Amino acid sequence: MAFYLAGPGVWSLVLLLWGSFLVPSPTVVVARNAKRGIASAPSDYQALDLMKLESTSQASWVYNWNDYPPQSVPRGLEYVPMQWGEENIGNLKSRIQHTGAKVLLAFNEPDIPSQSNLSPETAAQLWKRYIQPLKWQYGIRLGSPAVANVQSRWLKDFISACTGCTIDFLVIHWYGQGADNFIHMLKGAHQEFPNYKIWVTEWADTTMNDPAVVQTFLEQTTHYMDSQPWLERYSWFAYTRQTDGLGMQSSMPSSFIPINAICSIEMAISMHWAGFTSIEPSTEF
Repeated sequence: MAFYLAGPGVWSLVLLLWGSFLVPSPTVVVARNAKRGIASAPSDYQALDLMKLESTSQASWVYNWNDYPPQSVPRGLEYVPMQWGEENIGNLKSRIQHTGAKVLLAFNEPDIPSQSNLSPETAAQLWKRYIQPLKWQYGIRLGSPAVANVQSRWLKDFISACTGCTIDFLVIHWYGQGADNFIHMLKGAHQEFPNYKIWVTEWADTTMNDPAVVQTFLEQTTHYMDSQPWLERYSWFAYTRQTDGLGMQSSMPSSFIPINAICSIEMAISMHWAGFTSIEPSTEF
């Protein structure tokens, strides 16, 4: 899973929350946004927190960096599996049969040594052997490997090496600061690959401990993606909360962990462990 991420010359740890939104009453069902997804990272409360999304979230789909679903996927949310890397790829077909998934995400950040770490050629070979047959047998939609840097040559080299492959959409990740920089990256990706729809399955502002900046970034980037017909889906990194069982969170002091959320219950949770006491979540987003 993509918890330790490479920034430009440094490694950045980003824990972010993306979840249920304030509504006048917990009994009111919020309209779903077909693009918006939940990147559900593991925690001791994963199942409980996912169930909060059933009536209070605009999200329409969820993924968890695995090829099998978390313990409890709320009604109304589509589960999208991922083949994270090469390990256990021989079991992928049976997993797809079991879940009945209609969409599959491929390798997670293969262009980073600490993630799935695959060359474009190796990824193409694995795709042809294990992933492409799922398109022929089940008609499943296939997402490209999720690259950490769409501006590198990795994705172009993969597409060139994967002759005869059906890639229904491209998957990209982005971490940095500033909505303008994020939007510039997306525009560049669309210009580079104009024939593909794009999913952003991880993105976040890495501004530390400034919720107002992060909230503005989140609103601006989400508005942009909602307005682009070629931007098919997105999921903010990530829907989770701190527990002792997650080394990626407990290994850093709370003053170092960014609080990136505009939500209701999740905001209160994240405020508690990040040490913020005066943040008010948006009532509109």
